[in-house]
Amino acid sequence: MNLYNKHRPPKIKDFLGNEETVEYFKGIFSGEEELPQAILLHGDTGCGKTTLARIVAKKFKIDALDIMEIDSANFRGIDTVRDIGKKIKFQPINSDARMWIIDEVQKMTSDAQNAFLKILEEPVKNRFFMLCTTDPQKLIAPLQGRCIKLKVNPLSDSQMIELLSTIAKKEGFKVPTEVLEQICIDSFGRPRNGIQLLQTIKNLPKKRMLKAVTYSAAQLSESIELCRALMNPRGNWKKVANILKSLKEQNQDPESIRRHVISYCESTLLKGGNPKIMNTAANILSEFSEPLYDAGFPGLVLYSYSSIME
Repeated sequence: MNLYNKHRPPKIKDFLGNEETVEYFKGIFSGEEELPQAILLHGDTGCGKTTLARIVAKKFKIDALDIMEIDSANFRGIDTVRDIGKKIKFQPINSDARMWIIDEVQKMTSDAQNAFLKILEEPVKNRFFMLCTTDPQKLIAPLQGRCIKLKVNPLSDSQMIELLSTIAKKEGFKVPTEVLEQICIDSFGRPRNGIQLLQTIKNLPKKRMLKAVTYSAAQLSESIELCRALMNPRGNWKKVANILKSLKEQNQDPESIRRHVISYCESTLLKGGNPKIMNTAANILSEFSEPLYDAGFPGLVLYSYSSIME
């Protein structure tokens, strides 16, 4: 079993960071509040949205047979919602409730979102929905209004180092501080990425770990290549442009990429070191400060050009 699945937090008390969201669920688990029909978990990919949803299902003793996980990246149309509408009427198989965990819900078509809204407007007792999204802005406003919205944020550097150190200790190997710091930068604070990078160096001698992390990070996320290219000296536009073209061809979300860039630069500044590198990171942070919900990919290209040609 890979380290990420092996070390998923099984209980809410084990979920690192996100204090406000964690406290909300603790209030529900203690009986202070009832579990809402629909919760919208939003935040960067790999930060634990699906993990949180599974923790909730487990806490309410919803059997695996009564948990339906749907990836809207692959099942995004109205037929998927119609199927939910049919199955919501069925009695639970082995539990007192049923739960739908819907990943990438923002990729549902407009027709599917409107159909799903009708399901939420006619709630059925003990039927719950955990909606997970990296981009809540793409959901229609009425659908957002039917959900309790909770943010799942990336981990801070100290939280990421705590997580990785704990896992490494449990697995019986040690990781140098400089390697942990590099993983923090390259993972953007996302636990899944951080643990995946940790996995790649598990059986390596310490002297090879840093180089291996740097290489693996580039393979893991092309947006890291963009960050590194932006951090290089001026005149590197051709390389940046090629990376942007590749990201566009992959239909990558420009706002997610923007957040990756500012997270990378923030970690670089907080780490300290070479003043020239820190000035470059500060300049990129300034250029990438505004969200790209409206400007989209052309805005990302403009931010990148302005940064590299400054």
